[in-house]
Amino acid sequence: MLPRSREDHLRQRPPRTQNSRPRDRRDPTSLDGGAELFRLAPIHIGLLEIRGTFFSGGGSPRVASYTPVQHTYPGNPLPPPCWISQFFDHVTNGKTHRAQDVDYYNSNTNKGLATPYGTPVYAAEGGTVVAEASGNGPAAQGYPACAGQNMPANYVKIQGSDGYYTVYVHVTPTVATGVHVNQGQQIGVTDNSGCQLGGHIHMRRTDPSGTPVNFKLPCVNPLPTNNFADGVVDDDVPDNI
Repeated sequence: MLPRSREDHLRQRPPRTQNSRPRDRRDPTSLDGGAELFRLAPIHIGLLEIRGTFFSGGGSPRVASYTPVQHTYPGNPLPPPCWISQFFDHVTNGKTHRAQDVDYYNSNTNKGLATPYGTPVYAAEGGTVVAEASGNGPAAQGYPACAGQNMPANYVKIQGSDGYYTVYVHVTPTVATGVHVNQGQQIGVTDNSGCQLGGHIHMRRTDPSGTPVNFKLPCVNPLPTNNFADGVVDDDVPDNI
């Protein structure tokens, strides 16, 4: 059989119509190529949505889980709005924080703002003052060099009607041991005592045996979302307070 000429080949080739346009997967504007790209799009978006439960759009780590909240306090320990700069599960200085660092809310940065020393501190709920300490100054070396040295700090410790304890650290007390206080009553002022980076309340809640438990405050950020700490304040507080 003789080879066909180019003219014969073209004459026998069916006419090209819009519907019979050759598929070109390299051409994103082609009908089939575009459909293939769009079939992948929902899968790609789905992966991003799954990751979004753990990571923000910018790749910053998000909080996937945290220690269950055992108690919700009805009041703010600082004049509102307050902000949690460090949550219960934040790991700092080689150990889990197991407390919350409370300071002011900075609406311009959506972060914490170091609380000025001398700011009034209020009981987040009522109870009886079972211990308090005053007269302790700032750590000589400053933070973070003072971490791990169990530097003493001023505090107020209150036992609620449920038997649980709440301790407010870096606070000069204005109440005495044995006094009953009501929610919202002033119990002290913030100070620079102990090992701390900036003014705040190191607030811890423990059960009757002394084991720390997680809790929630009516602050702007009552629960962790993007991270466990914003880096504005930090401290190192002895566990035996």
